[in-house]
Amino acid sequence: MPLLGDGPIWHYYKQIYTGPCKDNILPSLLFYSNFASSLDDVCVPPSVILSTLFYLSLAAPIILYSLNNKMLGAIVFLGLILLGSIASVLPKYVFNLPVAPYEIAAMSSVAQAKLSFVHYYAATDQLLVVFVCGLFIGYLIKCKPKINLGGTFTNLVLWVGLMALPFISTNWNEGFKPLEGNFSQFSFVSWFVLSKIMWAAGFGWMMFACSTDRAGPFSDLFRVPLLRPLTKLAFTVYINHITILSFRQLSKKELGPLTHVEILTDDLADIVIAFIVSYIFYILIERPMYYWIKIVLQLQPQQLPPNGGRFSTNDLESNGKRNRKEEEGEFALKPLNSSETRH
Repeated sequence: MPLLGDGPIWHYYKQIYTGPCKDNILPSLLFYSNFASSLDDVCVPPSVILSTLFYLSLAAPIILYSLNNKMLGAIVFLGLILLGSIASVLPKYVFNLPVAPYEIAAMSSVAQAKLSFVHYYAATDQLLVVFVCGLFIGYLIKCKPKINLGGTFTNLVLWVGLMALPFISTNWNEGFKPLEGNFSQFSFVSWFVLSKIMWAAGFGWMMFACSTDRAGPFSDLFRVPLLRPLTKLAFTVYINHITILSFRQLSKKELGPLTHVEILTDDLADIVIAFIVSYIFYILIERPMYYWIKIVLQLQPQQLPPNGGRFSTNDLESNGKRNRKEEEGEFALKPLNSSETRH
């Protein structure tokens, strides 16, 4: 990557991206990069979230098992949300670690600022609440898709009320000016704790409603064939988008006005390039790994596609339709372009 760009500030690319990947690639590959003291020590910064989710996912089966008993499940899930809420503010009050970037004025050093940013961005205690909320939404989608939530009016209230929560959280957040630092600590801590629940509830409801045909035209929108291949590339876009954005920013040759139009056009360009790169990654990495796993684990080798395993545009267009064994409760991996999963 350092050979692909140039410019007066291009040398920062090696410092921010190439250096960390050269010196710290194992923590990212082995899922312990979330213990880094700075994002400067993380290869591909967005991957730090993967490390945290890896450890949380290890506990997911135990957490979900508690739902076999309604009372126990309610206690476990509410208890974990309460525990996660308390744990998220312990670094601030127990270890005197200000919250970046909102309390940047209270930072005693650059090292503390870097530690604060990576901790509040991706530490396990910071993601526990949203992870538990996500598990519960996933449980409802898979196991309780037809749960009775009332009539049309009740569903309307849920849509308006829950979808308003992220906007309320955003508006609340606007009152905290990082460089001023003179905001109410009670208001800030309340927002810091509740914002995780508010965003999880808002987007959790959207996912549940769209997945269970409670979203009306929104459900139809997410079934548009054009979106199906894009959704399969979305995760890789998340992983590579910051690298692409930084490549553009750090290879600029001169200063220019940062207008709303420029921000919009730059973001659109970054998104398009990110999807193109993700498409290449899919062909070179994701799909080959899929078939290698099938071969190693001997998972239905007879189901290889008629084209001999070559890449097809249909790979990105399957709708995830279950095969007969899955409907009977037996999980089986299917090729992405299998005739049974092709629209």
